[in-house]
Amino acid sequence: MYKNVITFTIKLIRTRYIIYIEKKRDIYFIFFIMVDIIKKAVWLDCDPGHDDAFAIILAAHHPSLELIGISTVVGNQTLERTTQNAYKIAYISGLPENLPIIRGCGESLCQHVMTCPEIHGQTGLDGADIPEHPEYKKLIKENDENYLWNIYKKIRDVNRPVTLIATGQLTNVALLLKVFPQVFCFCN
Repeated sequence: MYKNVITFTIKLIRTRYIIYIEKKRDIYFIFFIMVDIIKKAVWLDCDPGHDDAFAIILAAHHPSLELIGISTVVGNQTLERTTQNAYKIAYISGLPENLPIIRGCGESLCQHVMTCPEIHGQTGLDGADIPEHPEYKKLIKENDENYLWNIYKKIRDVNRPVTLIATGQLTNVALLLKVFPQVFCFCN
């Protein structure tokens, strides 16, 4: 039916435009169709060092993903530093203030925690001059409740399937599935 189909995405408004070009009797007809991209809801559980900083930025700004929350776990650095790094990355990448960043588990389930200061530095983001989130101390106190309940509640309240992405130790994910096995109903 259509001779040529061109599809492109404009990232700023996160909408895909499909252009159909049809030729009939030496006349070209051009049809523009605007299609909303159905975004996949994702929750990122990570231990922000350099690698997870890019994961946060990608998940937050990819046109087909909707980052609904971030939880931190001990790994590349201590839990305090990975949580602080998540707030730093959220701040410099322009994430909304209402995006939940939840401090998760600070210890491993099966083995002694070994951070990697020789790889990611003492802060987990050494080598980059990243400013502190101006509201960090206030925000960290607000999210100082039961982290498993907060993660479960945020995933449940999305009202559509959520993809749980874990890029660090799997401690938060394991405990979440153990304490709230019904989270399976809300995840892909």
